[in-house]
Amino acid sequence: MLKVLRKSTNLDLIGLHFHIGSQITDTAPYIDLCVKVNEVQKYLLERKIILKHINLGGGLGIDYERPDKKAIVDFGNFFSVYNSFLDKYPCQKIHFELGRSVVANSASLISRVLYV
Repeated sequence: MLKVLRKSTNLDLIGLHFHIGSQITDTAPYIDLCVKVNEVQKYLLERKIILKHINLGGGLGIDYERPDKKAIVDFGNFFSVYNSFLDKYPCQKIHFELGRSVVANSASLISRVLYV
């Protein structure tokens, strides 16, 4: 892949997107993700490629079984994992797609069966 990128005048590798799942409630998979991202970035850095964008996807889950127990996701704990384990480079933007963990507990669906 890198050989193709180096030869091409129309392709520029500016970032990578990682997505490890969409309903993770434990921090261990995020630590593993940071380790993998660090390995990939080190490999690319050795080849003089610094990525401008790292998208760490979604994954931050919510408790569907007991939604009132943890109505607000612990974002502090989530982001502290990345602050502690992810190697960030200057001029690099880190992106997250938090989706359901931001909005899932913000409303209730109220409906009525009209006919069977």
